Amino acid sequence: MRTRLTRLGAPLTFGVVLLSPAIAILTAGCDGNPVRPSLLPTPPAGGLSLPPAANITISGRVVDERGNGVARATVFTFQTGSTTTDSEGRYSIVVPRSTSLIEAKVEYPGYERHERYLHAVATPQDLLLRDIIRIAPGESRQLTVTPDDSLYGFDFEYRRRTVRVTSPTDATVEFEVVADEPRFFEGLAFGVMPAYPCCGSRITLTMKAGQEVSVHGLMPCGAAEERRFSLVSRILQ
Repeated sequence: MRTRLTRLGAPLTFGVVLLSPAIAILTAGCDGNPVRPSLLPTPPAGGLSLPPAANITISGRVVDERGNGVARATVFTFQTGSTTTDSEGRYSIVVPRSTSLIEAKVEYPGYERHERYLHAVATPQDLLLRDIIRIAPGESRQLTVTPDDSLYGFDFEYRRRTVRVTSPTDATVEFEVVADEPRFFEGLAFGVMPAYPCCGSRITLTMKAGQEVSVHGLMPCGAAEERRFSLVSRILQ
């Protein structure tokens, strides 16, 4: 049996009152505003389907210290494999737009290998290759670390400049970094990959004749300005 009530002269039915919350949910959005049927998406024929993941093309140039494009340089990423630059040093790789950072490595004979993160954006991202710096024990070299230099470390937390030192004879060599602004300089590392890249400002190493080591001056990755330092090598024995 249905009970009818009268409020302000209008008959009401309990059945309608119980259904009104459901009707309100179907006809109002999350903010309480009415949902207009014309704004609702039309389901595709054959049922619902998710759109394919959008891709984005990352591009730029591989250049040397003089700003010239480096042709036939190899650009490698773990997500896409390797590609080669064209005659003007241009490269392009395609990655999913959902990718945040891409670890890239760039190599070409005669230059230091460059490692950095690329962002999944269409803005051109140039990659800098620096000439290989070589000295012998007993020589020194002043260098500059800039915010666009290659990355170094387990999680790429440092910028680096690298010097390759080749010993003509058996010798004990001391390496020291003297920075213009010591508080902005993290330290010195040597070899392919030390247990941890920050090893202090001075290292002593016994070298064999013909042995070559890579000595890295390290600067925090987040540094916004270039920093100068001198790499000093001394023969102790």
